[in-house]
Amino acid sequence: LFGAVYYWFPKMTGRMLNERAGLVNFVLMFVGFNLVFFPMHILGLDGMPRRIYTYVTETGWGNLNMLATIGAFTMGVGAVVFVSNVVYSLLKGPKAPDNPWGSDTLEWSVSSPPPAYNYQYITSVEGPNALWDRTPQYSIVTGLHVNFREFLATTIHDAVPEHRHTSPKPSIVPLLLAINTAGGFIAFMFTAWAIPAALFGAFVVLFFWFLSNSEEHRPPFSAPSDNPEYLVSGEKVEPSMEAAG
Repeated sequence: LFGAVYYWFPKMTGRMLNERAGLVNFVLMFVGFNLVFFPMHILGLDGMPRRIYTYVTETGWGNLNMLATIGAFTMGVGAVVFVSNVVYSLLKGPKAPDNPWGSDTLEWSVSSPPPAYNYQYITSVEGPNALWDRTPQYSIVTGLHVNFREFLATTIHDAVPEHRHTSPKPSIVPLLLAINTAGGFIAFMFTAWAIPAALFGAFVVLFFWFLSNSEEHRPPFSAPSDNPEYLVSGEKVEPSMEAAG
């Protein structure tokens, strides 16, 4: 988990975490983790049950439990170092380059942090390592809609452009459906009528969701005024692959 934060922090925020603080964080967490859990293995083999906080002195478990407590505080200090590093780096950390780790996946080809639209042009992948295998004359996808979120669907084997697929717009419906489902399970602890009520609520929410996402409400079937970019001089624009450079 900590490694993922250190890896993705530059791309998410546009700032680099402090390397020295990261090293201190690693040492404290590594030492603390082993001080906590290794004594617990020994205590378990010695017969100490889990999740108890009182025991008689004669068991001889005191020293190992004290060691585990010291380890827990050590991990706590490591967590404080980590949070401090994050806060400091957000405010005064050095600016991150687009690809500080030399990674090979496409997300590292855009700026850090990435723009709201992610990619100005969708690029093609020329090998198993998207960035490492990229040639100077790599191809880009053109002809997609600029007012709706679309992506290009291709054939499986040769990746030939086949059709454009429109992603749905942001909607509050999934949140309403989740609230309805959670409320139904909670209410079921008090009355069995919660199940049919929740099913009815889910039916209503899904009905309006499906209705709003019907074909006549989606581009390019929507009104021309809502879908202007599909027509250029009266002709429909089709996706294509063009050289970037």
